[in-house]
Formats: sequence, C-alpha cells, structure tokens
Amino acid sequence: MSTNGTGIKYLLKRTYLASRGFCIRLLVRSRKPVTVDPDSVRSILALRIDRIGDVVISLPAIKALHAIFPNAKISVLVRRSNAALLADTPYIAEVIPYAGLRRSAPRIRRMRFDIAVDMLMDYSIKTAVISYLSGAPVRAGFDIASRGRFFNIAITPDAKEKRMSEHILDIVRSAGILFKAEGRADWDPRPRLTVSEDAIDRAAYILRASGIKKDEGIISIHPGGHFPSQRWMPESFAKIVDMIAERYDARVVIIAGPTERKLAEGIAALAKTKTLLLVGRPLDEVAGAIAISKILICNNSGPLHMAAAIGTPTVSMMGPTDPALWRPQGDDQIVIKKDLSCSPCAAGRCYAHVCMKSITVDEVFEKAKGILDLKDGIKRR
Repeated sequence: MSTNGTGIKYLLKRTYLASRGFCIRLLVRSRKPVTVDPDSVRSILALRIDRIGDVVISLPAIKALHAIFPNAKISVLVRRSNAALLADTPYIAEVIPYAGLRRSAPRIRRMRFDIAVDMLMDYSIKTAVISYLSGAPVRAGFDIASRGRFFNIAITPDAKEKRMSEHILDIVRSAGILFKAEGRADWDPRPRLTVSEDAIDRAAYILRASGIKKDEGIISIHPGGHFPSQRWMPESFAKIVDMIAERYDARVVIIAGPTERKLAEGIAALAKTKTLLLVGRPLDEVAGAIAISKILICNNSGPLHMAAAIGTPTVSMMGPTDPALWRPQGDDQIVIKKDLSCSPCAAGRCYAHVCMKSITVDEVFEKAKGILDLKDGIKRR
C-alpha cells in the first residue's frame, strides 16, 4: 500500500475512534463495582472471542480467576471453532460458543454472572459491549479508545515491555486487589494447555492410517499465519522439510487450518520428501498431534502458542510481530527475528516482506537441529 493510502487509513481510523468515543461517553454509564467475600462469588465469565493464540495466552489469567474465586463456576466465551481447545482445561467449567452479538448477549445476560472479564487488549468494543450487557455487577477490562466506559474495573495497558499473557493477568490482578484476595493466585504467566489422552489417541489414529506410528520421530510444521505478512516463504518451508528428512529418520506432518489447504498442498508439492497433511482438523486433535511431535516449526500463529503451552519445543519466525508481546516462554521456544528499522510494524500486508524473506533456511534448520539433536526418540541418518 502507498504511503498516501496508509495515511488515509490512519486518519479514517482516528476519526472513527474519536466519534465512537464521544458516543460511548455520552451513552454509557458504569456503577462502581460491589465487593463481596470472594468465596461467595458463584459465576464468572471470561470473554475471548478472537484467535487461537489469544485464547491460549489467556489461560494464566483464567487460572488466576479460579484461584482467587475458588467457589465460582468459570465460563469462557470463545469462537465456536476454538471451543474444543478448552474442553479438557480443569479450571474451566463451561465453554460457551460465540453465536454473534444478537444471540449471545441475551443468553449471557440470562446466566446472571457475578463477574465478567474481557481479556481483549485492543480497540474493538464487541466483547466490551457483551460484558456490559451481561449485567454482571463487576466487569473488568482494558481501557483503550473509550472501552473503559463499559467496565467498572478498567485498566490502562502497562507501558512496561512484557508479554501479552502478563498484560492480561493485570486485569485479574486488579480484581484480586479489589476483593483483597490477590495473594491466592501464583501469577505464573506461562500458559499451560491440557491435552486429553483421547485427543492424543485420535491424532495418533490419523497418523497411523497414513503409516506413521505414534512413537516415530514426528516433526510438525505449520506454515500459516493470520496475516500474509506473518508467513515465511512456502519454498523455504519445503526446503526445511527436505533438510530434516535428509538428516533425521523422521516423519513430517504439515498442520493447516481450513483456509490454509492450498498453502499446505503447495509446500507438500514443492518438497521432495513425502509429508502428511493434517488440514482442518478439530483443535483438540491438532493439540494431540503437536503433543506427540518432537518439534513444531512455524510462524507466529495459534499452533505456536498451543505447542508452547503443551510443552512441545518450537522454532518460530517473526517479522511484523513484536516478540516482546508474543514470544512464547521457555528455553526450548526459539524465535528467529531480524533486527530491522521497520520491524515490528504489526502490518497485515507488506509488499517488500523483507523481515520474513531475510530469515534463511539455514538459520531455521540450525535452530531446529540444536533441539532435535538432543531429543530422545529421533534418530539421525
């Protein structure tokens, strides 16, 4: 996009947010939160209707809610496609599939939640509105572009550089302080995702049907990303597949979402090595496949954060993404990023794409090799 086009988009956004903010300030009034004994809180709603990775990195905050309010039933509102991801999380009592504002808001209001926590750190107001309409006496969320008017615990994002999971924990910490119960939570910011044996068995069954045994050296690759600018080159992924097959007695699985089939098929066609495509499977099965993989090589994406939360090592490539916010936690979670003046930019599209094109296949392979050479259950050729 031209500089002029970018400037026009920026001005339109600023105008929209200013107009929206005026209307919100005029129409929305929030009462002060009513504090009670935290042990008397019976129901809590966490709102997270965006992407897979956002759901995963919110798990520490949801776990902290459970610790602060141990007698409360915690429900989480998520996209229908993400519901299976949380099915086995022990501290989540109910997963509510989002069915649009008109259908979901009345249903949630009828559920009469004591507390609603909107975990989105962005300017979109959809979840803020649902939180407000829920009628919950206590509503917490980020105060960005007048969103704070919908909450009675509204915090400004910390200017300090830290991971997104830590920012989200700040909302829950504010509620904990209000209820004088913040000492009940451990405030561990590292997400941990529970994968059931059933999900692992179903993933293993799919692999076995393609001649891949569960205990073979399985290496997974996810070439997708929400924005085109976040994706490493398909030909580079294909070369990585071949380099891995040349060095290791391993089987390569390409994971892809329903909209990423062509991308996965294109990489499989470019690679000389035979691969298995795992496309459009339920997220709990994807989690099962990641759990039995020795490593996941990917961009900044939902599967990256799933793998880190499961405990599977990763090598990821980040270009427009800010690693200070989105880098997964752990010594075996390797991020490759170039130090460029234009990065991170958070742009969805970039015609130059220098930040991703400059990451070489050899760099990625060396990082993956550093993990795989120390792994049990995978043999070198």
